Amino acid sequence: MLLQSLPNEKITIVCKAIKSHFPVIIKSSVDLVFLLHNLNPYQCHEACLSMGEHLKTLIRSANDFRNLLLNLNTDKCREVYQAMKEYLPTIIKSGSDISNILEYLNNE
Repeated sequence: MLLQSLPNEKITIVCKAIKSHFPVIIKSSVDLVFLLHNLNPYQCHEACLSMGEHLKTLIRSANDFRNLLLNLNTDKCREVYQAMKEYLPTIIKSGSDISNILEYLNNE
């Protein structure tokens, strides 16, 4: 991926330039993982915020959210959680869902 070879400042510039196109470019939760994996924690937060409602089409369940967190480091998990925390009550349906998510949010 192009982003892997760029310094953080350039990644920020690229992301700002294409953020309005994220809903077209990011079509699955796997695409989202690939994007976030290449960003720093702040950039992860900003990318999630810029996707807005589109995140709801990518992360439809607590399991989807868990799988996203599974592929990110602790700092990135924290930022993604902050960007998505208002949405979480709509996808958490059981104690098991809470447990699975907290496992990755508390993994420091």
